[in-house]
Amino acid sequence: MKKQPKDSFEQGLDLILENEKIFQKFLMKMGYLKS
Repeated sequence: MKKQPKDSFEQGLDLILENEKIFQKFLMKMGYLKS
């Protein structure tokens, strides 16, 4: 069963959200973000 291909906008949005999570983790490791 194949997943329905997303349109490029939705795909880009997913990518941005994923990158933001990674970026926040990185910042917390560096000590810039206090959680």
